Amino acid sequence: MMRMPFFDAGLLRAAAAALAAAMLFAGCATESRLPPPSPSFAAYVAQTRADIAAHRRFATADRADEVNRMAPWEMRPEHPDGRAVLFIHGLGDSPWTFRDTGAELAREGILVRTVLLPGHGTRPEAMLDFDGCDWIEAARRELLRLKREGYRVWVGGFSTGGNIAIALADEIEVEGVVLFSPAPYVRTNLVYLVPAASLFFEWLRSPEETGGGTTPVRYRTIPMTGLSAFYDTMRAAQSALAHPSPTLRRTPVFLALAESDSIVDALRVLDAADGAFRRRGSDVLWYGEAAPQTARLPLFRLESRLPKEHVRSFSHLSLNFSPENDYYGRQGRLKRCAGAEAAARSPYLHCGTPEAEVTYGAWGEKRGEGVFVRLTFNPYFRLQTERLIDFFSH
Repeated sequence: MMRMPFFDAGLLRAAAAALAAAMLFAGCATESRLPPPSPSFAAYVAQTRADIAAHRRFATADRADEVNRMAPWEMRPEHPDGRAVLFIHGLGDSPWTFRDTGAELAREGILVRTVLLPGHGTRPEAMLDFDGCDWIEAARRELLRLKREGYRVWVGGFSTGGNIAIALADEIEVEGVVLFSPAPYVRTNLVYLVPAASLFFEWLRSPEETGGGTTPVRYRTIPMTGLSAFYDTMRAAQSALAHPSPTLRRTPVFLALAESDSIVDALRVLDAADGAFRRRGSDVLWYGEAAPQTARLPLFRLESRLPKEHVRSFSHLSLNFSPENDYYGRQGRLKRCAGAEAAARSPYLHCGTPEAEVTYGAWGEKRGEGVFVRLTFNPYFRLQTERLIDFFSH
């Protein structure tokens, strides 16, 4: 593999701008590299699980558990009412991201399905074979499958999955869009260098440098092609928000954003969503210290500084997960420190620090003194879920 220790940022900026312009016109016109569509969702799940079991680089000895976390799934409600939602995970993540939220929605009569984006679930090297158009097409297939089955359909996503949900809702009529920390705009302009940089080297950090590149729930590293695929989804979402189709303008949105998100430019995303989605039926949850102004969308602020919870701010990752989550919940840090990941994760988890001396916040939190650890669960998960259920009821 070719790696590059340094590069001329000026040249890459020019190349990135030229390549971005070309991509804007090219769109997703290239032939899909996906296998033929599965005849049913059950067949899709079975084939995907077999692929994961055969090709995954497992992070722990519990292979069955990792397959379950990586594979797409559906939750069928005991009393279905004709509503359904497709959830799309983030970059390097897995469908497991939506287990907590999905269980709550299924209890309300909503069928919940997920999709595994191509190149995910097995090993980071698998992402070398796909681009953002493949990711969007894989999600499109499952969204259209739900519509063909006769459901009233919502589409949702986390981070990169939020980008894909926005792009799909711009072309396909849905009942609403559910977005957790969507990433059409990010805090660093270096993302615009990714398409050009990916022509010159494959990795920023290789799987070998990251302990194999996997954890039980996600990848530890992403190849440059994966970052370039994220860029594809980002540009698709930006285009939809800047020039929303009549379909998107008719669509309400449930939007959850963290003011201190270290990845997403939350204010810019909020502004773009405020101009693109329908006001009636929409709901914005803002986790922060101050409530920004919106022109159209109703916004509800949730205080992000919770001293009794040892929480200083909310992170990009935290919004989806219940405090009781088995991996990312309140006991997750101690559990991971005691497990097989401890050696690789200790610098980030501060495993030697007592829980009473840890403050949780966004990635890279540096305010004040003390030990900061990334917040990986949402103390307001119950309230957020109640508002989401209300959103599905409108």
